[in-house]
Amino acid sequence: MAPGPRLVDFGHAVWCLAEVGEQGGDLVEQARPVRLLCDAYGWKDGREVIDEIEARVARPLVARGAGVRRGRAPSAR
Repeated sequence: MAPGPRLVDFGHAVWCLAEVGEQGGDLVEQARPVRLLCDAYGWKDGREVIDEIEARVARPLVARGAGVRRGRAPSAR
């Protein structure tokens, strides 16, 4: 298996390390570690990383919805 696109991999790392999301608390507090990680890795566009994190969270939801539309029941978790 090959690594994913750089943005996808970096977005996942930021999501895991920076506690980004509804459970992460105040947006200003969430932004600080995201900016630190972007700066440390030379990533210029922090918004691009946040957009990827949002897309990453949405992908399974979209896939699950597509399965339901095709007549498959959503998995029980």
